[in-house]
Amino acid sequence: IKRIQKTIEKLNKDISGLNNRLSNEKFVKNADEDVVAADRELLEKSRVQLAQLQEALLRFQWFKIVAYPVFKSIHSSEVTGDN
Repeated sequence: IKRIQKTIEKLNKDISGLNNRLSNEKFVKNADEDVVAADRELLEKSRVQLAQLQEALLRFQWFKIVAYPVFKSIHSSEVTGDN
């Protein structure tokens, strides 16, 4: 979970930087079209990756809070024979 959170923080920082660069009219006007296109593509890929990681983080957190305690409870009652 911590690794995912760290990656999410880095992606947020990268996305912010790309947004700032691409919203700078001077940069967009003066940079090579390939550079601007690459930044736009990277921005889109970063947004997709961020959404995927946020979803994965939510699943892990849900499992840790909800599903794992239930699973652990069921498993421990099977081991002890408390059915």
